[in-house]
Amino acid sequence: MIIEKILPVVLVTSLQAESVLKPSVEGGVRIGIQYHDSGDFIGKDVALGGDFHLQSKTYKGLHAAVGIYTSQILFNQNDADGVAFFSNENNAYTILNEAYLTYAYKNTTLTAGRQILDTPFLDSDDIGMVPNYFEAYSLVNQDLRDVMVFYAYVQSMSGVDAPVVERFTEINGGSGVHILGADYAGIEHLSISGWAYIMPHFAQYIYTEAAYENSMGRYHYDCGLQFAWQDFAASSSAKVYGLQGNISDTESGLRLLVAYNRSMDAAADNGFGGGPYFTSGQHMTLAENGIDGSVLSYGVDWDSSEFVYPGLTFSLLKTLLDDRAGHEGDELDVTASLAYSQKLSFDAIYSKIENQYISGDKFDNARVYVNYRF
Repeated sequence: MIIEKILPVVLVTSLQAESVLKPSVEGGVRIGIQYHDSGDFIGKDVALGGDFHLQSKTYKGLHAAVGIYTSQILFNQNDADGVAFFSNENNAYTILNEAYLTYAYKNTTLTAGRQILDTPFLDSDDIGMVPNYFEAYSLVNQDLRDVMVFYAYVQSMSGVDAPVVERFTEINGGSGVHILGADYAGIEHLSISGWAYIMPHFAQYIYTEAAYENSMGRYHYDCGLQFAWQDFAASSSAKVYGLQGNISDTESGLRLLVAYNRSMDAAADNGFGGGPYFTSGQHMTLAENGIDGSVLSYGVDWDSSEFVYPGLTFSLLKTLLDDRAGHEGDELDVTASLAYSQKLSFDAIYSKIENQYISGDKFDNARVYVNYRF
């Protein structure tokens, strides 16, 4: 993922008092280039995108914000069958993706309208030109020490994972999704979170995760456990187990990663976004493996700041997939990122997928992004 999700997950639009005491304007420009080779067809996308966000002053706990995103075609290149850069018809588009009103009182914040959310099964998933946004009512409360409580009712979504990328469309046939979550960080080095998703007439999800991190000399390590129960009205319930472990060498900048997920009784589902599974690659996840699938991923990250160039990082991730019939697949992801300055950054991602016997996917995909924030 271009934007790494760090647990415990929090609401991106949670109110931070110091950021709303005066009007603010922010935005950015992104150039995206995509190459997608499926064997039978080679497609290319070249896009110029941008976003602009305006947030008002706060008055008696109230403030409002609006924002737009656009993705425009450059050089008539808009036929890649990979990550969605453009509309469902592969056309340029512009969308009012952000328009909300926030009210804050003591330790409680209520937000109503089009907003960005990041929770385990409903998230922004910024892997293309325009991330997911949601029409929702959301509430964050921090009255209890070391506890964040979150509730949202989500009605519709737009963005890279939406059924219709370029406009807001209803979720769950108009019945929406109720989300209740809590994070607890009152134990040193340990964080625990639990989430419930209620989708009337469709499904119910329960998700919990525990993460532990600590250091020993020059080494920093972290590990995690996750469990999801997904009950579908039209099929059996799925149980998903996951574990991961990572260790970093602060002197060399190297970080080793390994993770494992398994689904039982039914196929796992990513929900409304990229999904929370530890083993998810750039394209393939546990959800592609069907009933009783398993995924093992391992790799290495390297922060070369002390050896090659400040802010330059590399990542190599191998993902191995298996289904209950014994079919195998794999994904190789190679990533390079450069934070040239606080405003300018670059990302390059190459993926090779050989999963034709499970999900029918076999392709090479390469994406390059140039990002400038103002």
